Amino acid sequence: MRCYETVAIFTPELEPPQVEEEVSVLTNFITENGGVLTKVENWGKKRFAYEIEKKKEGTYVLLRYRGDGELVSAIDRACKLSHTVLRQLTVVRDEEECAQVESTTISHSETTKEEPASAEAPKEVEETKEETTQQAQEGEEG
Repeated sequence: MRCYETVAIFTPELEPPQVEEEVSVLTNFITENGGVLTKVENWGKKRFAYEIEKKKEGTYVLLRYRGDGELVSAIDRACKLSHTVLRQLTVVRDEEECAQVESTTISHSETTKEEPASAEAPKEVEETKEETTQQAQEGEEG
């Protein structure tokens, strides 16, 4: 089975519970047709660069899964027949990228608490600001 990634854009009229319902229909469709769902991300409403079907924004959802070519064709057909999906695009992912994404997804989901950001970064910024200020003062004197 190959690794695929589908991004679907839903109409902006859908409320978040309705979007979740439509996404669950797609995820059930994937699993019922022999696919293995690895990740679902709701990117929320985004503004379009140009109008699509007289709409200026839509809700983006990313689906990552493993399956065969027939599954991809079936998903494309289901999205085209749906009145709530404005556009969709499916791409094949490299096996290396897919394995890496799956491993980071698993390790990230296992980690319950993220490590705080290093305190060294702000010090470096402060040092850079001080150096810039000193250089500016030297330039004014000279």
